[in-house]
Amino acid sequence: MFTPSSLSIALLMMITSAVCWGSWANTYKGVKNYRFELFYWDYAVGIFLVSLVLAFTMGSTGNDAHSFLNNVRAADTSNIKDAMIGGALFNLANLLLVAAIDMAGLAVAFPVSIGIALVVGTVLSYALQPRGNGMLLALGVACAACTYLVLNALFVSFPVSISGDDVREGLVAVISVRLKE
Repeated sequence: MFTPSSLSIALLMMITSAVCWGSWANTYKGVKNYRFELFYWDYAVGIFLVSLVLAFTMGSTGNDAHSFLNNVRAADTSNIKDAMIGGALFNLANLLLVAAIDMAGLAVAFPVSIGIALVVGTVLSYALQPRGNGMLLALGVACAACTYLVLNALFVSFPVSISGDDVREGLVAVISVRLKE
């Protein structure tokens, strides 16, 4: 497994990954007449294939106990299955989010998606493993939800160039995305 040998290399790798994080949306601007959702799907398959290439090259340097294949052999089958199911659900949710962005626009779809993920994720996490002060956690989620509602109310007061049907379809797609996660 490749491990950075110094702090500067680790920081360079971290900054590079942060710059590339949202690159799929930027590379979409380079193609014409291609559906947004299909482009994301092709991009996700491409990233998976690149990760396999990197796993068998940079992830397999040396014959130590931390190489990619040794880690896969040592992993429990149920953990591998859970990781594959989680990856499939994550990509399905992102595909639906991209469809919602295409239907309702980024300004509507993304905040709704993040708002639902914040509330549902926090409530489920605390329900499964109650740690910390539940009252402070609930207060924080309530403040975030109120802020979200106020900012969306301000957004709605501005004129929008898309029809109400597009917004409704986009909201339904976004809500289904986050509830599936």
